[in-house]
Amino acid sequence: MATLRIEAATTRIDCPNCARTAENEIRRIEGVAGARIDFLNRRIYYSFDQDTIQGDDLRNRIEGLGHFKFAEESPSARSSLPFSRTLLTSISIALGLTLLGLAAEHLANLRTIGRILIYAAIAVGGWEIVKKATIGLRHKRVDMNTLMSLAVIGAVAIGKLDEAVVVVLLFGAANLLESFSLWEFSRSLTDLHDFTSGQALLKQGNSVLAVTPESLQTGDIVVVREGMKLPADGQVVSGNSALDLSSLTGEAQPQQVAEGDDVFAGSVNLEGYIEVQVTAPLKDSRIGKILRMVGDVAERRAKLERLVDRFAHIYTPIVVALAVAVAVFPPLLFDGVFSVWFYRALVFLVISCPCALVISTPVAVTAALAAGSRMKAVVKGGDAIERLAHARKIAFDKTGTLTTGALQLGQIECFDGLSQDEAIQIAASLERISNHPVARAVTNAASLKGLQLLSIDDFRSVTGFGVEGQIDGRLYRFGGIEFLNSDERATQPQKESSYLVCNGRMLARFGFEDELRPETATTISKLREQGFESVGLLSGDRREIIETLRAKLHLDFGVGQLMPEEKYERLRDLGDNVAMVGDGINDAVALSGSDISIAIGRLGNDIPAQHANVVLFGNSISNLPHLFQLGKRTVALIKTNIIFAFAIKVIFLGLALAGYSTIWMAVVADMGASLIVIFNSLRLLRHSDVD
Repeated sequence: MATLRIEAATTRIDCPNCARTAENEIRRIEGVAGARIDFLNRRIYYSFDQDTIQGDDLRNRIEGLGHFKFAEESPSARSSLPFSRTLLTSISIALGLTLLGLAAEHLANLRTIGRILIYAAIAVGGWEIVKKATIGLRHKRVDMNTLMSLAVIGAVAIGKLDEAVVVVLLFGAANLLESFSLWEFSRSLTDLHDFTSGQALLKQGNSVLAVTPESLQTGDIVVVREGMKLPADGQVVSGNSALDLSSLTGEAQPQQVAEGDDVFAGSVNLEGYIEVQVTAPLKDSRIGKILRMVGDVAERRAKLERLVDRFAHIYTPIVVALAVAVAVFPPLLFDGVFSVWFYRALVFLVISCPCALVISTPVAVTAALAAGSRMKAVVKGGDAIERLAHARKIAFDKTGTLTTGALQLGQIECFDGLSQDEAIQIAASLERISNHPVARAVTNAASLKGLQLLSIDDFRSVTGFGVEGQIDGRLYRFGGIEFLNSDERATQPQKESSYLVCNGRMLARFGFEDELRPETATTISKLREQGFESVGLLSGDRREIIETLRAKLHLDFGVGQLMPEEKYERLRDLGDNVAMVGDGINDAVALSGSDISIAIGRLGNDIPAQHANVVLFGNSISNLPHLFQLGKRTVALIKTNIIFAFAIKVIFLGLALAGYSTIWMAVVADMGASLIVIFNSLRLLRHSDVD
């Protein structure tokens, strides 16, 4: 069995439910092993057995389902229109014919010509509806197009042309509005092409050729001039500059890069000229991976969505059978007028379509994904949204999560009359060329104090111990406890300290601490305001450090010196509805064991992101309270959508049976309910407007 996996671009699929229907129908094709549609990024992923079906034949059969067509990969192939040109054209022509028909019939008294024009309007406007319905029936699919086709054909059959043309126009207009609103969802999510300038400057010998970013291959050399966006991930091979990574990380501080540094697609070259060797095609870049996570929602559906789908699966055939009963039994059993009850059955059919009910959950989830993306967060599907809503306890990792991961100078204890400024000045002078975290902390402290660095003679790095050098003829050493004599070494309480030693005597002991994120205290305070029962810390750092931090932040618990598997066990001991926030590889086990896992995603650090339900790419935890609130609002809105859609159905089904509703009123009610559900879900996008 030779299984081939394919990834391909598609034309626009506006409806998330349509994407799911298409997936199910593709999977039923003989030889297909799996199928997933990312309707936000307009891509399909499918695998099939080449011994059972050929690739071209399978593509034709997939297109024959009528949901979408395969498309070119180039950005120019992606339509910028928010709706289908074909639909817009047909509805415009149908509207024009309708107005001409009404004018001919009522103003010029040309009834026959007017009727012909109305028939033509119905044919033009209803052609796409009937075509999609026919394709659906051929594949045993009863959908909104089927019900609308029956309503239009039935209205024409009983001579209600005005109602038939109104149904066609209203249904088309509603589809345009629905397409536009769902396009807004998709547009609000990050588009891969928004991260590049639309072209790349490929260097070939002494010439430069403008090409599309998608065409770049590993090993290509691209020129990036001032103001341009990097078209792909790569490594600087010539030049130096400052890059703006704010669109990727949320960090406002530019990053200096030079030869040998790794750079990423979407970064903006703020100054200078650099040449970059491509290390990954655009689709495999860091941004490409992030966007795939955004679109990968099909396999992670909300429980409410699965419940509604099961209900709709039973509901649709029942109401179709009831519509037939409404048309047949009153005339047969109670001497009812067939045309009257047939018309009521048509109204019943239109209003019974479960469209608003079925989309009530996926459109809200899509809006929540869009809102999350604006917070520099990737929320992986409806299931993750529900988990955010239900979280009641939260555990943080320390380093890189509550803290920046960068050391800062803490307490300094000096001896033999040496002042703290003198100790910092000497230590920074010794460490001036080192890139070690301790060295950076000391030199930063000297810089903040405005201390001038001293001249060092006979400088030497002592591997594993520290550095040494002479100042004014005296030998100074700065580093670990190994520089101390045996008597002093035995009396030191903290082996993690660094020591300044001169001629064998300890002059100062330097303590260091992990710098707390500036937003940490505020974030924890907001989480408590949201009603979290327990907020705490699980870390591999020393117990005394964790206890100090726990007291400082007023946390409910803090446990230190934990191995990765011990973090997992402690997390499970907290019970249900527990969120875990971490950033390192050592957090991957704990993240996978939590009810809702949130990773601080950084460029080049993929493992935690792979194990998390939510990934924050802004290198900040300030949006955590907003994300949990987004989860709660989304679940509440989904329930509102479901109740509203179901209530509209019940009310209008009753009106249809009582004879108080017309076909066009049923169309307005049904499509209106769908639009209200969509626009209600769009309100979630306002939730992303955070500080």
